[in-house]
Amino acid sequence: MAYRPSSHYAVLGMLTLRPMSGYDIRATIAESIAYFWTESYGQIYPTLKRLAREGLVTKRGERGLSRTRHVYSITEQGRAVLAEWLRRPAEPRVPRNELLFKLFFARQVSAAEAIRQVEMFRDAEMQARDRFAALDRELMAQYAQVPDLPYWLITLRYGQLEAEAHLRWAGEALEILNELQAVAPTKTGD
Repeated sequence: MAYRPSSHYAVLGMLTLRPMSGYDIRATIAESIAYFWTESYGQIYPTLKRLAREGLVTKRGERGLSRTRHVYSITEQGRAVLAEWLRRPAEPRVPRNELLFKLFFARQVSAAEAIRQVEMFRDAEMQARDRFAALDRELMAQYAQVPDLPYWLITLRYGQLEAEAHLRWAGEALEILNELQAVAPTKTGD
């Protein structure tokens, strides 16, 4: 199988849900998988053009009020390429985590600064946990009869458990940082 950027598979996967424009693909990603995968407009439109040239998607125009909207559909060949990729093992990736990077070197600033960083992270994870709970309820209510629902819930559960783990870690990190703050001299220039 020829090398393809992962954005190609993301676009093909989105088109298995329904025919969509580039804008629709971006909006669907934002409302469905954005907690673990994103694609920019700058990736989507060139990808659609390439996939169309290769016969993996088709394009048709829909006349709108002010312009023609281009709607793409996945072809059987596109489904075969996606299925082949889905069968391959997922490539392990080293995560880039700016918070951990900052904490690794946090001795260079005050413990209060490190605490602030972890508290902001904790607050964001609490919001994510709440969003995941709301999304779970919404999916169950709106898509109970959709055959894709169990797969969607599997990915949602990953996000829920990840948020819970992050919150647990943040609690432990804050305990340690608060202890360090109690015994450490204050840094100047913070």
